[in-house]
Amino acid sequence: ANPIAYFGADGPFWRADGEQIAFFFGPTCLLQRVPADPPPGPSFEPLVDPGVFGSICAVDWGPDNELLLVDATSEYVESGRTSIYRVAAGSSQKGAPVAVFDDYVRVTDIRWLPDGSGFIVARQDALVDEDINLYEFTFETGALRKLTDLSGEFARRFSIATDGESIVFERAQGEMADLATLPSDLWILDRES
Repeated sequence: ANPIAYFGADGPFWRADGEQIAFFFGPTCLLQRVPADPPPGPSFEPLVDPGVFGSICAVDWGPDNELLLVDATSEYVESGRTSIYRVAAGSSQKGAPVAVFDDYVRVTDIRWLPDGSGFIVARQDALVDEDINLYEFTFETGALRKLTDLSGEFARRFSIATDGESIVFERAQGEMADLATLPSDLWILDRES
């Protein structure tokens, strides 16, 4: 914890083998990692090279300890692109993105499918879109399938069941500018229905 507002550890998530924990540090989403059983005192380090990836506010560790991360920094400002990369921890190279969203799409969360075949992402369809829906992306086909059809509502953070069949997500209503602080309900969705 840090006494300065908005500075501290947020959004922790485990590496698949349970050996490390990653988290976002500070208001600028600096992606950090720490051993699951660290020595006393500060012992965290960057999960990926911050000089290459900048601020990453949506990421997940996959079943084979690979990372999926959403980079909406320089490309987003320059061309309206939000790119998703598949990289190893400690990476200092982006490589080619596995998916690219145009039109200033905002992404609020991303999670690997348990079998590693793809991911689920919570995203807008465009800059002026006033809702955020869940989509499924499959690596083999590169196809993106819409799972929810929310209008004037937002799917924020979510989690996928270990069998991959169900998703629980935060569902909120209100103004996009207040997205981070809106009260929400939890909804469960069957991926195949």
